[in-house]
Amino acid sequence: MTDNSRDVFPEIQPGDEGQAPWRDPTPADEMEAAARAARSARVSVQLLIEFVEREIVSPPPRWRDEDIETARRARRLTGLGLNMAGIEVALHMRNRMVELRNEIRQKERELRRVQREHDLEIGRLIRALAEREPPNPRR
Repeated sequence: MTDNSRDVFPEIQPGDEGQAPWRDPTPADEMEAAARAARSARVSVQLLIEFVEREIVSPPPRWRDEDIETARRARRLTGLGLNMAGIEVALHMRNRMVELRNEIRQKERELRRVQREHDLEIGRLIRALAEREPPNPRR
């Protein structure tokens, strides 16, 4: 078995095996992360920093795919002529729509579950009634 630790943890150099590979990010690490995130989102680092300051995306180094996608949306909105306040409102409205859509889906699942329970209970009650009452012949 080969030692692939340098592939997984490139910051570990030979002889560092006893030290933890994780360390607090330095300002240079944060700038590199910002540059990578900006390239992924196709925005300038300056614009990405403004998005962070406006709390449109998470601060470094915690950028997730969701943050990159939000930065892309914000970039598209600037292209449509929205200013930062307009972007904030548009993204807030989008997030609220997603939340509401998820709530509706949850309510629909709950409604189907309750409907199944009611259908089973109605069937049980009909069977119980049929066993208690003899048929009434009408002639």
